[in-house]
Amino acid sequence: EKVEVHLSIDAYDKDNHYIRYPAEWSLIESTVTKLKKIPNVNLCLNTVVSNLNLLVLPTLFDWAIKNNISVHLTTLFYPEIYRYTNLPQKLLTKSLNEISKYSEKFNEEHILNQITALVNHNISNLDLWEDFCIEVSQRDNYRNNSIFKILPQLTEYWTDAKKA
Repeated sequence: EKVEVHLSIDAYDKDNHYIRYPAEWSLIESTVTKLKKIPNVNLCLNTVVSNLNLLVLPTLFDWAIKNNISVHLTTLFYPEIYRYTNLPQKLLTKSLNEISKYSEKFNEEHILNQITALVNHNISNLDLWEDFCIEVSQRDNYRNNSIFKILPQLTEYWTDAKKA
């Protein structure tokens, strides 16, 4: 009858390559194209929301809409340093404004409600944010890449975390 195929994808194209290193977007696109040709197959993204992808989710959402793929968001809880709840307030506010535009297309109120509560109550765990910055800097050094290529908006907060 009908088959639902869940794809575990956390970001679009180069953003996904960074987050799911060394994933190749061309292989993902090729697989999606093949799956879409199979009769009675519905595709769904299962995306784990973290501080690595919260700000780039709109690009993934646009791709999903273009490809008629539904989206299910799951909150990352562990490791704690990757929780989006650790992002600085300005970045949480920016992400809330961007993701809210997709609320009718993807019914993911639990994520929006949590981000709204964090923003309204001015809650962030900056100790975990600093630990995140340290770990990602070490990882980027090892992989010879940079988080700032996908998230340049983190730059000013990264400097603050190093000064803390």
